[in-house]
Amino acid sequence: MRLGIGSYAVPWTIGWDGWLPERPFEPEDLLDLALGLGAEVVQYCDNLPIDDWADRRPDRLARLKDRAAAAGVALEVGTRGLDPDRLESACRTARALGARFVRVVADSGDYRPDLATLARDLERVRPAFERHGLVLALENHDRFLAEDLADRMERSGGWLQACFDTANSLGCLQGTFEALEPLLPHVVSLHLKDVAATRVPYGLGFRVDGAPAGEGAARLREVCDRVRSIRPDATAVLEQWVPKGADRERTAAAELEWLRRGWETVRSWFDRP
Repeated sequence: MRLGIGSYAVPWTIGWDGWLPERPFEPEDLLDLALGLGAEVVQYCDNLPIDDWADRRPDRLARLKDRAAAAGVALEVGTRGLDPDRLESACRTARALGARFVRVVADSGDYRPDLATLARDLERVRPAFERHGLVLALENHDRFLAEDLADRMERSGGWLQACFDTANSLGCLQGTFEALEPLLPHVVSLHLKDVAATRVPYGLGFRVDGAPAGEGAARLREVCDRVRSIRPDATAVLEQWVPKGADRERTAAAELEWLRRGWETVRSWFDRP
């Protein structure tokens, strides 16, 4: 399993919730950050998109690919929504990068499909993935039970696989391993995101926040071991939920410190049996 970072490792650094850096954070900057860490994979998702670059910026895409390849870094593409034109473009970009899949979050803006609509719209985009010889790596995301997503994958014949996020299924009150086990045979992409739950001061409920990788409650090392034992060809990327601080600069600085700390922790799991 190859380890890297995704663009959701540094959403505040890139710009999030109306907070933007003075100088735009570009896809090339994420590659620089990854190279400084010694990452083997960089996954560009919808908060730092390159999914249409094969059509709109092919020269820039080629330069990004060449620079990554020279350092032995694989580039991966992610997007959001199930618009056929968008996914066709994403497939062309993934092919240009030599990637095996396109990571997709189904929900996009007002588009929040139920299971029946999800199944219908997945079939609409299936021809593009089969034509390009690519996998759609559907991310477990908030509303769908892992068992329901796994059922669609089992019926797909292989073109539909899983991007498993260690925290997202909390949205439907499934714990990390409860969500992982049904999806495990289908995982091609692993998002390592740690979280910690604390009871609210008045006692009635919990608050879930991010934590540096390896320091929270998501049992990331056990997840890595489990996925590597069944799907050793999957790639793993760190992501983070850093709480919003007083201003963007301090929040982004905390995010980068978390990343460096979490990277060292997770990297040690890959370096040692």
